[in-house]
Amino acid sequence: MKKSFYFQLIISIWFVSMMASCDFNQEQQQEVEFPETEYFQEKEAAIHHYISTEGVEGNVEQIETSQGDTFLLIEDPKNYFFIGQVVSSELGKGYYVVQSGDKVDLSEQTGMAWVFYSHDNQHSYTMIVKEEGSAEFISLDDERYSFTVLEGGESEMVNAKTIPKDRIVVEKAESFQ
Repeated sequence: MKKSFYFQLIISIWFVSMMASCDFNQEQQQEVEFPETEYFQEKEAAIHHYISTEGVEGNVEQIETSQGDTFLLIEDPKNYFFIGQVVSSELGKGYYVVQSGDKVDLSEQTGMAWVFYSHDNQHSYTMIVKEEGSAEFISLDDERYSFTVLEGGESEMVNAKTIPKDRIVVEKAESFQ
């Protein structure tokens, strides 16, 4: 009789502590700090640092979305594209840049679309890069490629004849020097 009482007591204590830790984790969710991350007070300084430490040599386009995210579309000299995101520290430490997803190879293609997510996974986007874009596309500095960004993740949009204008989320785009 006493064994089952103690067993139930131990199970009850364990259950209550597990539930309390789950609630605590949800309420106290904070930005994960990485000791090697360097923070900068200005977005531009964080971008310059990323470009120099990653050895970026190609076009860099800074894109501001209507959702408030800031991305970098980076083209290296071998026609690989990738996306970086400028992240603002939730702890007030400043800005840093992280790569968002893998590199995409356009060396043997005329265009490609791929899905990527904001750093906090709150928004999904579709990046479309083509050799010949329509009016909805923005030309890169070298004018070989054009791009646009859509809200939501639909990589099949690369072959679409028209781009739904209400899904374009580019508020501002400029070449970053």
